[in-house]
Amino acid sequence: MDELDQLTEEVTSRKTITIVIALVVVVSVFSLGIVLTYKNVVCDTEQCFLPRASECLSTDYLNKIGGLYFVYRIRGCNLEKIVIDSEESEDVADLFLGKSVNCAYQKGNFSAEYIKKITGGFDTCEGDLKNILESA
Repeated sequence: MDELDQLTEEVTSRKTITIVIALVVVVSVFSLGIVLTYKNVVCDTEQCFLPRASECLSTDYLNKIGGLYFVYRIRGCNLEKIVIDSEESEDVADLFLGKSVNCAYQKGNFSAEYIKKITGGFDTCEGDLKNILESA
């Protein structure tokens, strides 16, 4: 092999290595973006929860309305609202504990009413919590 062939082979080898490194970097950055975007976040304030919910990002939030404690779970553009605890009488607690609704909404159109009122946004919801409250 003459010197020109060796040089050509070396340049080709360097180009291949550079392309492989560039691909690894691009895939890594893309993967990190996906993980950060879709990673479940637990919010402790409305200010954290509301914008994430509006963007349909996986988020959990605990909230108290009246004497009932709720966990709100955003998965896609769907809100699951579950009664997890109660300061109400035992009869009321037994009626509501573990009951939930699922509420579908459009990206960018999440209403704060879902977390401000027990029945907030119920026109887009289905579930046993809605059924109990509507029959009362």
